[in-house]
Amino acid sequence: MGGSKVFNYADGMQYFGMSDGVNRYKSVYNQVGSYLTELNPFGFNENVGKVVPYEEAVNLFFLKNINDIESTSADKADYSAQATEVMASGEWRINFASGSANVQGNSTKDLEKIYNLLIQAENSKLTIVGHTDNVGGDAANVPLSKNRAQAIVTYLKNKGIPESRFQLVDGKGAMDPVADNATEAGKAKNRRVVITFLK
Repeated sequence: MGGSKVFNYADGMQYFGMSDGVNRYKSVYNQVGSYLTELNPFGFNENVGKVVPYEEAVNLFFLKNINDIESTSADKADYSAQATEVMASGEWRINFASGSANVQGNSTKDLEKIYNLLIQAENSKLTIVGHTDNVGGDAANVPLSKNRAQAIVTYLKNKGIPESRFQLVDGKGAMDPVADNATEAGKAKNRRVVITFLK
């Protein structure tokens, strides 16, 4: 954060995460809500059962009407430098149907979590590497794996994540399996995109 200053309405709303089109409140709220329901800390699911949708729970009317407070201006993240440190969030694996670059099943929920984390960790960058099972040869699998990586980039860019946050987008075809390609379950695990958060 920079030094203190009195700032105008537009600056204030940027600081509070509203004027630049990115709803940081919603990303934090939804991410914590997913932790509560999926990780079930302290028996949350048994005691409460659900998280109220953000639109019903949060009212930003008060913040939107603040125009004379003193605080710091919002930092603009710089993505020009090479990121080298893997963040604690580690790797994500997004799965795909055979021969397809379409995200499969519940992986869409994982993409939403990744988006929320990108909003919260605004200085982070991503490497996105696609993989395939061993059906077909390298001539088909390498482009397919790159298309899978690009599908994730497209999803995140459509939600407003800038191109500069993607440090590496690549595909390795079938050369780096994580499971046995002799079984259908193993092949499904190998059809994936590995996403790593860096700072």
